[in-house]
Parts: sequence; structure tokens; C-alpha cells
Amino acid sequence: MARMQPSWNLSILEGIFGVARYSTDNDRMQHAIIATKKGRLYGVQWDIRTFPSTSSLIKLCQFKPLSCLAGVYSCDDGYQHVIVARSEGESGSLFEIAFKQPQLTEPRLLVRLPAAVQRVGMAGFLFNAKITSLSGFFSLDDTSSHIITSLESGCVYDVNYNNKNHRVHQRII
Repeated sequence: MARMQPSWNLSILEGIFGVARYSTDNDRMQHAIIATKKGRLYGVQWDIRTFPSTSSLIKLCQFKPLSCLAGVYSCDDGYQHVIVARSEGESGSLFEIAFKQPQLTEPRLLVRLPAAVQRVGMAGFLFNAKITSLSGFFSLDDTSSHIITSLESGCVYDVNYNNKNHRVHQRII
């Protein structure tokens, strides 16, 4: 059995909170988004035929405090998307950083999930909108990014949006 030799070490003294990953078809690169415990977001990229290098580390932005994160690449327009949820203050809110390297954009509010949901036969009920996990993918059939979002209350949403017109739709799965 072959042993993998570490090619580089990323030493982040403040500790790693979480990692998201995606690959980009246009340049055949692998990407990792690293979130620190202090809310700093870093991006690392490398070619699939080579090892990552510390020179590819870029600081994206800072979100504090973080709840979770996801990464998506949309092949129709070549944008990379980092989706983050905060654990305090704006509970139930997803933020997006969309960019083409080397240009970075400021984070924008993507959606605020409702704290009340209408049900047939009911006036509605309240629940905790705290986001506990995210997963993302790009769908070619409807050319939109989908962020599957689970809440502490047990609700699971499909938050989807078209990257060209930025219309955001959400539905409970």
C-alpha cells in the first residue's frame, strides 16, 4: 500500500471550524474553503495533477460567529460560491460570497428563512430558524445553485437561486 506524503501544512493558529470543497470544470482545479474558529474564511486551490501550495492561500472575508458553510461552483457562468450561515444575530440567514478568481466580491445576504410557516388547515407555527447544516450543488437542468439547509427545528429547505438573475426561491423539503 502506498503512503501519501504530506505536501504542505496549513497552520492556522486560531483553529479550524470547518471545511467546504468543490472543483471547477473550467480550469480543472480543486478548491477548499477553510473557516477558522474566529470566523475567517480562506480559500486554497490546486491542480488535480499537483499538490497544493501555501502560495495559493487567499483570505476571502470574515463572518463571526459561524454556524456552517458550503461551497458550490456554477459551470454556466464560472462563478465560485461560498455560502455561510451565522450562529447568532441573524439566525436563519444565509450569506453568499460569489467570485471569479482573482476578483472577490463582498458578502451579500442570500435569504432569510422564515420563523413562521403556513400549513394547510393551520394559521402557522413558529420554530427555531437556527441553521445547523448546509450542503450545496449546481444543477444543470435548471441552471441554478441549490443550498440544502437544515434547521435546529428539524425543517429542511431547498434554497435555490439562478446565478444570472439572483432570484432566490425556498421550499421545505
